Amino acid sequence: SRNNRYSTQNTDYDSAIRDINSIILEIKTFSNYNGNIGIIGFSSGATLPYLSADRLNVAVVVGYYGSEIFGYLNEDKNITCPLLLHMSRHDNKIEEQNLNKIQAALIGKGNISIYSYDARHGFANTNNPRLYVPEKAKLAQDRTHKILATLHD
Repeated sequence: SRNNRYSTQNTDYDSAIRDINSIILEIKTFSNYNGNIGIIGFSSGATLPYLSADRLNVAVVVGYYGSEIFGYLNEDKNITCPLLLHMSRHDNKIEEQNLNKIQAALIGKGNISIYSYDARHGFANTNNPRLYVPEKAKLAQDRTHKILATLHD
């Protein structure tokens, strides 16, 4: 929505991470909490799971498109949980050089998986038929479900 303070290019990620941490603390009070937290984000919102992996105690993070992660590549030092990124090769929201920076900085770290899809930004968005690519979305969804299943182990 337009009133969502995390929907603009000028996202206050520090504030957003504090909000996420507050939510995590609340979840930990639930009687059915199993000790594991997973976070998924899309587009610029994929930066939030990435930063959560570094700054918070989470079990799994998934990011689709990750259009602003390149600006926070120095924040990977404390990432110990599995991190899964689904990136678009033809992404109009991120310059190719920044996509290359993300891949160069993160590929090869044992707990980080990056998949690059021959599609545009939004390929998994079922609400946008112009961008939605069912076979790529299904592949990304299957990979996401597989990593999220580890939350129940």
